[in-house]
Amino acid sequence: MDFSKAINAIIEDTNNKIIVWDNENPQSHQDKIFNYNFAYKAYSCNYIRKENEMKLLFVEKKFPDQHSDYADFAETYFPELILLNGNTVIGIIDQNNSSKDDLIRLAGAIDSNNEGMNNFIKLFN
Repeated sequence: MDFSKAINAIIEDTNNKIIVWDNENPQSHQDKIFNYNFAYKAYSCNYIRKENEMKLLFVEKKFPDQHSDYADFAETYFPELILLNGNTVIGIIDQNNSSKDDLIRLAGAIDSNNEGMNNFIKLFN
């Protein structure tokens, strides 16, 4: 299944400020995030598309890269988009079923358009 179209629509809605992402503490979602102890950033939003509403939880993880010659310093980046209906996980989009490049572009859009970053930028206006 190709999730590129969905991810591109979410990126576009994020860049157009239709979606505002809230900063989250990954530990507060440990019941939904596999290996939550590797998560270092998380964001959530309510997403409405074609009269359907769901919550999106975007999580960024870093795992030590044991296969690197520099294992003490090397990390593997693992982004995932968790789709929620209430508190129920209805799907996970990650690099196992989607393009990691698409997820990295989504991470960039979120970093540029999240509540915390917006509040930081307002300090300088």
